[in-house]
Amino acid sequence: MGGNQVRNERTQAALDLYSEQNKGVTIEGQFSEWSDYWNKLATSAAGQSLPDLVQMDYMYIDQYVKNNLLVDLKPYIEKGDLDVSNISENTMASGTVDGGVYAICAGINSPAMMYNKTLLDKNGITIKDYMTIDDFEAVCRQVYEKTGYKTSIVYGTAQTYLDYFMRAYDVVLFGDKKMGGTAESYIPFFQMYETGLKEGWLIDPGVFAEISIGSVEQDPLVNGSSPETMSWCAFANSNQLTAVQNAAPGRCDHWHDYLALS
Repeated sequence: MGGNQVRNERTQAALDLYSEQNKGVTIEGQFSEWSDYWNKLATSAAGQSLPDLVQMDYMYIDQYVKNNLLVDLKPYIEKGDLDVSNISENTMASGTVDGGVYAICAGINSPAMMYNKTLLDKNGITIKDYMTIDDFEAVCRQVYEKTGYKTSIVYGTAQTYLDYFMRAYDVVLFGDKKMGGTAESYIPFFQMYETGLKEGWLIDPGVFAEISIGSVEQDPLVNGSSPETMSWCAFANSNQLTAVQNAAPGRCDHWHDYLALS
């Protein structure tokens, strides 16, 4: 299983509960950081030694299905061995590939921008609802000027943020099996990083060379020894708020749905 400590503990608790309710069944969990998890899973797949149960992601499920590495659960659902009657069709569709069901969603969340509200309140900075990209960049400048804290914008997992960013320019990232727009359409996205580095409010990429990408405990909102290496915000999923708060008491105490950034 890949993820932060809170996620690992809750996953293990679910496995233990299943073992209690199904005598004779033992599930041994193996946990690692998010980025390391996919490398280990790929190595296991190549060596034909995949675990019986795996946590999967949208980015990889199609690849694993095409390589015949996952079991189609649809026959078990149709026979009634797996009861999914209380799960919506849209949720079930998230684990469906070419008509087969290869994964069952563990939960639904929302893309979110988590931030240090205590720090911002102390410096008279307000995060308003329905910010535009320009509004967000203005806040980044303001935070940097008043506190020295920089901004972290999803280094290493930019494909998710890119999807929402491009909607502001009426470009649908994925559709008809090809990327939307033209090469020129994506210039504003890269200009955002270029502007942030030139103006000083964006965290230097070198910081991320020394941490594990995707690790809650090492995210610049959580980690960092000085404002130069610390961020006032983090882009993540809403259900990671508890994990971030647990890892960094006092540094993260609020979140905003960043779908509003348009």
